[in-house]
Amino acid sequence: MDLKIQSGLDAANPLQSSPTEAVSVGGGGHDGRPVRLVGGDSISISDLSTRISEALSAAELSSANRVSRLAALYSSGAYQIDSTKLSRAIVDRALGPEGL
Repeated sequence: MDLKIQSGLDAANPLQSSPTEAVSVGGGGHDGRPVRLVGGDSISISDLSTRISEALSAAELSSANRVSRLAALYSSGAYQIDSTKLSRAIVDRALGPEGL
């Protein structure tokens, strides 16, 4: 895999310290370890993608567990809704920054 690394400022800037360097990365980084590049820079995409995937899985599991608990409460007839709190939450959300 070939990567282009910008090791200075923007190319349009006359104060740029060095041109873009072409760096060849041969098979490294697939084991989650950072790939060391010219000039001490490093990249680590595998580690980040693994953490993102784990976080999404945890969020999905949490959501699924909550839905299961609510479904069980509803099925048993124990699910009670406070209509005042519900109506306030609906209005607050509609008027808040997310609702506009």
